[in-house]
Amino acid sequence: MALVSFLPAVKVEIPHEPGNVFAFRKPSSAVVGEARRVAAAEGRRGVRDFGAEIVKAFSSGDDDDKAARRAAKLFDRAVLLGGCTIDGQAVKGAVVDWEGPGYKNADGRPVPVCAESIADLDEATARWAHQYVIDLMKPPSQEGDKSLPAAAAPGA
Repeated sequence: MALVSFLPAVKVEIPHEPGNVFAFRKPSSAVVGEARRVAAAEGRRGVRDFGAEIVKAFSSGDDDDKAARRAAKLFDRAVLLGGCTIDGQAVKGAVVDWEGPGYKNADGRPVPVCAESIADLDEATARWAHQYVIDLMKPPSQEGDKSLPAAAAPGA
């Protein structure tokens, strides 16, 4: 277990925007929960169905791309990327920073990462970032756990 706030951010160049980079951090459980709640409030599904849907989305027999797209539908994009307010406290989303010429004000200063600037992202970039975060949330595969000692491996 690790506290999300202490995990290092991962910088990733935006594939369709050369020279622009996003820094991602795996979203906290509070942000994930709020993203699920918001998606449910939009009428997608009842909250009790999400646990089974997430497991099904990530562990189905078909290819990973289809599973990740199904999982993405379960979480509100704006909340996952930009964060939210829970009990009066601002909670950061998965996008913690960005850099490059496409993310500067007219005066050359960087645009701060916040809910409003996340909402201003173009659709292609928002979709790409959302999918990247979904991939960060994906549980590790059994193959990925081979480096763990037998006693530390899940189910041991």
